[in-house]
Amino acid sequence: MIPRYEDKKIKSIWSQNNRIKKFIRIEAGLLKYYESICYVKKNTYKKILAAKVTAKEVDARERITKHDIIAFLEVLEKKSGVSKGLHMGLTSSDILDTATGLQIKETRKYIEKILKNLKNVLWEKANEYKTLPILGRTHNITAQPMTLGLKILNWFVEFERSNDYFIRVMKDGECGMISGPVGTYENVAPKTEDFILNNLGLKKAHATNQIIQRDIYARIISEGSILASVIERIATQIRLLSHMEINEINEPFSKGQKGSSAMPHKKNPIRSERISGLSRLVRGFTQSAMENIILWHERDISNSSLERIIIPDFFHTLVFIAKELTAIMSDIVVRKDDIKRNIKSANEIYYSGVLLVELMKRGQKRKGAYELIQPLVFESIEKRRPFSRIVMADKKMVKIFGEKDLKAIFHIGFFLKYVNEVFQEAKGRQLKVENGELKENTRKKKWNKHRAPEHKQGKKKGKNERYKK
Repeated sequence: MIPRYEDKKIKSIWSQNNRIKKFIRIEAGLLKYYESICYVKKNTYKKILAAKVTAKEVDARERITKHDIIAFLEVLEKKSGVSKGLHMGLTSSDILDTATGLQIKETRKYIEKILKNLKNVLWEKANEYKTLPILGRTHNITAQPMTLGLKILNWFVEFERSNDYFIRVMKDGECGMISGPVGTYENVAPKTEDFILNNLGLKKAHATNQIIQRDIYARIISEGSILASVIERIATQIRLLSHMEINEINEPFSKGQKGSSAMPHKKNPIRSERISGLSRLVRGFTQSAMENIILWHERDISNSSLERIIIPDFFHTLVFIAKELTAIMSDIVVRKDDIKRNIKSANEIYYSGVLLVELMKRGQKRKGAYELIQPLVFESIEKRRPFSRIVMADKKMVKIFGEKDLKAIFHIGFFLKYVNEVFQEAKGRQLKVENGELKENTRKKKWNKHRAPEHKQGKKKGKNERYKK
């Protein structure tokens, strides 16, 4: 990964020096087992652990051997003075793939914290703006009001779900194998594998041949790509809402920051755009990971060169965009005056849907109700007059509703009355995720006619009054 987008911790975890340390731990685990059956002298494995082997030394030896694990073993044998039992019964992939499992475990512990930070920020911002009305938009056209909190809550739930799946497959990748050249345990017994993997804190990869099946890594990258897409979706929403004609949400803009070399007025959403670009890179890794599943017979090494690049770079990129969105959301600029302006400039056309339902509840057929409303709302758009005034001036509407009931329809509380309930359900889901008890269908309440949308003064008036404040 180029320095601009690399993460220091990921760089450390996936460095060749750290990978060699993992090789040493695995070889030491094998010798510890051989000590337990008195095949090698006591404390032999400690000599292996004490050996200082560097990537530079192994690389130099590999230029001669043309084989990375043989180069490592020759340097390790020389540095430790241990020969008997070293790598006995193993194949290179026992070391390589088990080391990858250890690196994935180390990465998961780190990346889980990064993603938790982002999740917490999204939850906090959703609650902060829970009751702030904002225009909803579909097809890039004004729809109905919602709240900014609900918009962010939608992001939160999608992110939380994707994060949960991603961490789950990461844990599946925390596995290893010690099964010999084609997985038949001809020179090492399954109990040897169990001993070593238990000491390393890894799960067993079952029924391996010469390698761990690559669907495991493909699933990690695939779920990570979905997670990156969710992060990009949020970044794209920020970009859309920062259009100068909308100007409801902006990225933080620091002192001394410049938006354009030619136009000093610019405040470009560059960080969100950066997320969009790098998310494409993450998704691009998926194809390579998928193709790595398809290897010849018990293995070939067509996957090896790819994995040296795509696995570390995948984690670098995912961590970078997660950190970037966390920083954006932490200091997001919400322009309440512009949000109000946009709601006002819509001239109440968003009440057309409410009016449609109210007409149907008063016995109108849907088609007829629709045809009554559409000319009125189009008139509101063309003349740029509030929809309520046009409706109140329409004799048919006044006759159907009565002036008092018709006027009461035009209240923003109609759209916001169930905000608290949506948040309560999301909070309940969050607690289930944290306790490992998630079941997707969290809504257990039965439909009740008294919960149906209705327009009766009294019941609804009290709820709507909160939004007047």
